[in-house]
Parts: sequence; C-alpha cells; structure tokens
Amino acid sequence: TGIADPSGECVMDRGTSVGDVPEVIGRSFRGIDTDGSLCGELDAIISSLDLRYALNDDIGFASLTGYNKITYDWFSGLDQTTFSQLAQFEGQESREVSQEFRLTTDFDTPLNYLVGVYYQETKIDLHQDVKLNDRQYTAATGRFDAFETFATQEGSTMSAFAQVIWDITDQLELAGGARWTREEKDAKKHN
Repeated sequence: TGIADPSGECVMDRGTSVGDVPEVIGRSFRGIDTDGSLCGELDAIISSLDLRYALNDDIGFASLTGYNKITYDWFSGLDQTTFSQLAQFEGQESREVSQEFRLTTDFDTPLNYLVGVYYQETKIDLHQDVKLNDRQYTAATGRFDAFETFATQEGSTMSAFAQVIWDITDQLELAGGARWTREEKDAKKHN
C-alpha cells in the first residue's frame, strides 16, 4: 500500500511481520468466528483397528481398518506486514476410511504366500475466503472479500496384492510380489 511497516525490518532473513485485521473486516469472513485476530484450530481423529486370527497352524488372517478425520481452520494475514491487507480464511476437512484383508501362510516348506485386498474412500472439503485489501468492500454482500471458493474432492482406491516368499536357506530369503491398484478422484470447485 506504499505505507512503511513500523514492524518491518526489510532485511533478508527468517523474520517477518504479520498483523490482525480490523474487527469489522474479520467478522465479515465466512466460515470462522474471528474478531480480526489471527487464529487457527486443528482437530484430528486418527484411529485404526488391527485384528489377527489364526485359521489353523499354517494360515493366518488379518484385518486392518482405518478411520481418519482432520479439520483445520485458520485465518491470517498473508502480505508479511502488520497491516495484513492481504488476508485469508481457509477451512479444510478431510475424511478417510480404509479396509485391508490379508491371508498369510507359514508352511513347513521353502515357499510361503501372502495375498490381500485393500479399499479406501476419501473426501476433502475446502473453503477459502480472501481479501486483497481493506478497500475491497462489496455493499451487496456486506463483506470485504475479493473471492470465495468452495471445493470438494472425493476418491476411492481398490487394490489386490500377492507375494511369494522363498526361504533359500535359514539365513537367506527371496521375496517377490505384485500389486494391482485402481484409483479414482472426482474434484469440483465453485465460487
């Protein structure tokens, strides 16, 4: 904006400035409740369930289930000055569910096997709200935004895999495997 930053040092180092935005501008951002103060919040659920079962002395079964949910909201000035003319809110929520099944053998022979399948579903929701300067007021909306974006990405992954393990000697083992994977993603963005 052509106004000297009283906290800026104009030196090439790791130091930078950042400042709050006026309360009336901060309150006009959708998706976060802020008085203009810079803020962020991260909530995470990361969980897994590992079940193993011996079908008999030679064959084992494993089930691995995963569930992750991460929500991250933040609001900050981005222009590296205490004036924070360029400011942004970003909210992101991601969810992931996965399931894997495996069969493994432990025969008293030199050859043993592992076979399995894997499935995963993911979804990411993104919301961005950006202002380029404090003069970016739109009377029709009562907001100080330059643009607002919503985006969604959904995905699914399927996989099958197998491995052969050959005990050449008591100290030497050779393993070889293959995996087939199909992954699909669908992304949508709108303002």
